[in-house]
Amino acid sequence: MTILLGLGFLLLGTVTVIFAQNIWNFTGAIDFVESKFPGNTKAFIQLVGVILILLGILFITGLASSVTGPISDTLSKVSGH
Repeated sequence: MTILLGLGFLLLGTVTVIFAQNIWNFTGAIDFVESKFPGNTKAFIQLVGVILILLGILFITGLASSVTGPISDTLSKVSGH
């Protein structure tokens, strides 16, 4: 199941990077990104796509639990569960 999730992230990230200009044409400039992010909205959209690709690769290879495990452990300790 995680392989399918990884393939979905990989596909979505690839489409996001390839069609970043079209996504920017649809959304326009995002004010928060333009003021806080060092770059523009198109670069931010491409960055999100690259992050999705990396997450997809982590899920496909089975390494996602080594990345998300410490985060979920810390959150469960903070929340008291």
